[in-house]
Amino acid sequence: VGTRIGIFRYYPIKEKFRLVCGTEGEVTSIHKDATGMLWFISANTLTRFSETQNEKTRFTLKETSPTCICSTPKGEMYIGTSDGLIAEYKGGSFVYFNLFKNSKESAPKWIERLYPTTNNKIMVGLANYGIKSFDCIKKSYEDVIIDEKNTKGIYARDFLQVSNGKIWIATESGIFVHDNANGTNTKVSNEKGNGYSLSDNAVYTLCLDKEGGIWAGTYSGGINYFNPKYSLFTKYFPQSSSKNRISGNVVREICPDKFGNIWIGTEDAGLNKLELKNNSITTFSSSIKEYAVSYPNIHGLLAIGKKLLIGTFEHGLDIMDIPSGVIEKHFPNSGSKNKLRSQFIVTLFQSKDSTIYVGTRSGLYNFSLETGEFTSICPLLQNSFIHTLTEDVNGKIWIGTMGNGLFTYNPKNKTIFSLSKNLSSLKNPGTQWITTVFQSKDRSVWIGTEGCGLIKQNSNNSLESYSINEDFPGATIYKILEDDLQNLWITTSGGLVHFNPKEKKILGIYTTSNGLLSNQFNYNSGYKGNNGTMYFGSVKGMVSFNPKEVQNDNFVPPIYISGITTGRTKIQLSPSQKAFPFDPNVKLNSEESTFSIEFAALSFVSPEMMHYRYRMKGLNDKWIYTSLPKAFFTSLPKGTYEFEVEVASENGKWIGNVSHLNVKVFPPFWQSNFAYTIYVLLMLTLIFFIIRSYRTVKLERIRRIAEHENFEREKESYHNKLSFLTSIAHEIRTPLTLIKAPLEKILKQVDELPNIQKYLFTMQRNTDRMITLSEELLDFRKTEIEAY
Repeated sequence: VGTRIGIFRYYPIKEKFRLVCGTEGEVTSIHKDATGMLWFISANTLTRFSETQNEKTRFTLKETSPTCICSTPKGEMYIGTSDGLIAEYKGGSFVYFNLFKNSKESAPKWIERLYPTTNNKIMVGLANYGIKSFDCIKKSYEDVIIDEKNTKGIYARDFLQVSNGKIWIATESGIFVHDNANGTNTKVSNEKGNGYSLSDNAVYTLCLDKEGGIWAGTYSGGINYFNPKYSLFTKYFPQSSSKNRISGNVVREICPDKFGNIWIGTEDAGLNKLELKNNSITTFSSSIKEYAVSYPNIHGLLAIGKKLLIGTFEHGLDIMDIPSGVIEKHFPNSGSKNKLRSQFIVTLFQSKDSTIYVGTRSGLYNFSLETGEFTSICPLLQNSFIHTLTEDVNGKIWIGTMGNGLFTYNPKNKTIFSLSKNLSSLKNPGTQWITTVFQSKDRSVWIGTEGCGLIKQNSNNSLESYSINEDFPGATIYKILEDDLQNLWITTSGGLVHFNPKEKKILGIYTTSNGLLSNQFNYNSGYKGNNGTMYFGSVKGMVSFNPKEVQNDNFVPPIYISGITTGRTKIQLSPSQKAFPFDPNVKLNSEESTFSIEFAALSFVSPEMMHYRYRMKGLNDKWIYTSLPKAFFTSLPKGTYEFEVEVASENGKWIGNVSHLNVKVFPPFWQSNFAYTIYVLLMLTLIFFIIRSYRTVKLERIRRIAEHENFEREKESYHNKLSFLTSIAHEIRTPLTLIKAPLEKILKQVDELPNIQKYLFTMQRNTDRMITLSEELLDFRKTEIEAY
């Protein structure tokens, strides 16, 4: 990268710059040759720099200043100068070639850009003198673009050769596309009011991406992007300042005539005529009375010979003379015998037998162009909103209504048959609102509905609903056409669908990202020309294209995982400071187990139309399909997973372009290995204390049993002792009692024997004492027995 202070090398992995070589001034041109030498121009000096030896070599040109550098595929070095010279570097010296030798003088002769092509030529961009081509073999030049009308010269700044051999040239006057094959030039420039044109004519640089898209950097209009896929659709809309400008946005009717014109009826700005021979558009203004349509809201168009029938909203039917463009008649008029129940002409149709059918908001009519009379047919439909009419190969007229279902009318026997009951079998009220009916080449009848999608009636009158099963972008079908390959092109409320009826498969969905004016098309608005070109009306204009020009693109954009978000926090995926692509490994704690993974497919053609599929191996190996560039996961269990995401090619094929991300979810602390170690230690401790407590209780129980046994033995021994003492006490007390009684009798007579009275009293006292002691022994025994 050349700057004002030197040359820097850019490292895309880490998104960093490193100074390679300092300079004394601004670097205006830089180039690396086949040997790896770096050539650059700074301060009007040409310098060659060797990165390996860190050595500079300065060159001086003969009486001129270098302006730009290039090298050819063969390795030849050329230097552009400020005086219109090209200097070829050979063997250490320069050989000069004058690009104005045979041209008129121009001041200045500044060479802005040199660009080598694949045919041994160098495109030379000049300041205010256009573009020249220098032949490296013949050493001659030729003028490619010198000047342009109403300008003071062309200032060429950059070149880009695309794969088809065309060279894009960026200038101050827009972009010129030079065709090497025939030498023609096509200009692309800003168109006032056209948002699809170049945003600014001052284009400074061009770049080609991997998808074939061309990027144009402008001075004041930002970056512009062009892809050949966008050029598939030709646009007709009122904001355009080009020849494709029509009067209104809401295109309702598209009708051809025998003069090679296509008539375009709008609902907001009247009638337009597209002349296919010169691709010019004529608008029929309401300000000129003889050319003015009754009302600018047009709903029906039908060209018959030199006459154009124009149906309007609540203003009846106009008849125009096509060659003159004059409105000749208006119906119904005061002289009409049969009046219309409604002057809202919704649709016009001419059958193979030249019968003209007029569908109105209140019934179906035949119209005679000669007499101007309307004849009501099918009284059953007199209160029906007739929305669409078509004829099958058997001559039956299919009549689609809004709200009353679908009918077929046989003009031969004037009978009408209702198909509403069959449609009701689909159990959806939207099947009674018929927007369009089309019979394909295989004689299948395709029915478009409002809100119920696409329905097919088979030869056995059975019905199939396609839109829901086939993921149509919109449930309302507006128009159905068939291309030469018998594929259907279906306009919906969400884009244009390319559908293969045999395989029941969508081949492509086209939206504004593919170059459409709007995803919202209009009712029954479509026409296929004899050359296969299709025209479809939308709410923002009309588009045309030829299905033969549709190319299947197998380009699969690279897909990258751009980040992980948990809650409101975005996780940094690159601890190594690597910016892009991210480190394929990520670790999450338990609080981050609910997260989303963002990914992106690098495609600039239609990024919102990308289809992805992803899976989290280890959780669920099944693919999940989505159109959102994000995957959500809630409370992911602990473990190691592998996230895979894949993007489909533009034609819907999965070819293995997968991006990977390894995700490891750590458990919460209470589920970690350390926690489990603590749990084991606590369990062992608990078991130890349980065993210890059990042993203690067991020992205590044994001790108590032993004590109880000892107690019982002691008690028994004690009782034996008491029994013995009691027995002794009884044995003593009984004789004492027997002694006491006679002694008391003797004491009563002791007075007669005074000499022995003393002894008797002693005997009585000791006898009483002995009796008292024996009684105390008996009382003690009783007390001890009660205590035990």
